[in-house]
Amino acid sequence: MTITIFQSFLGWSLAINIAVLLSWVLAIKYAHDYVYQVHTYWISITNESFNNIHYGGIGLYKLLIVVFNLVPYFALMLVS
Repeated sequence: MTITIFQSFLGWSLAINIAVLLSWVLAIKYAHDYVYQVHTYWISITNESFNNIHYGGIGLYKLLIVVFNLVPYFALMLVS
């Protein structure tokens, strides 16, 4: 696999992960009550715990995107 192919792979992976992150954030922001209702159908959880779990998950997902997609993408851009 060449650097160009790997760089392209990381670029598309970054774009897809950002789209997933944005859809998650928008779902929590604009359809909070619906998402909360769907989750509480399966398990009993307070609204505060629900918000903490999703906020922490969004932060962790964002961090993982930066560490595993963005930094290697920029490193390959510097090398090539």
